[in-house]
Amino acid sequence: MLLRRREFVAAASGFVASGVLGRGVALRPAARVRAVAFDGFAIFDAAAIVPVAEAVAPGNGRELVTAWRSRHFEYQWLRTLGGQYADFQRTADDALVFAAHALGLELTAADRARLVSAQRTCVPGMTRAPRYASFAPRDCGLRFCPT
Repeated sequence: MLLRRREFVAAASGFVASGVLGRGVALRPAARVRAVAFDGFAIFDAAAIVPVAEAVAPGNGRELVTAWRSRHFEYQWLRTLGGQYADFQRTADDALVFAAHALGLELTAADRARLVSAQRTCVPGMTRAPRYASFAPRDCGLRFCPT
């Protein structure tokens, strides 16, 4: 059975939380905690990139964005783990080259620059807000701020 990254993260989070809570450890953030950060891959909705991808690769936009985003996550993860930091934009371009090649698409440097630049138009997916809001226990004073 194959799991998507989001399904895996949700399952792993639940497993870890159940293990911690099952030991009787109370989750109380220190008084100094003022915010909780989430990874941009999970929060930002890549749907805004699809129209740009369709303009660059007609009929293949959604598939390109899906393959690109997946590879981009993998590249960032592996480079971080391997201690070989690369700028987010550089990693985005490298992942885009791979995804386009895997789909048999020819992208020019200008096409790639346009797509990488389009990532800046991504906004937090509001459909995800209720899920992430549940991570901030009400009794510790933390809130989820969707905007």
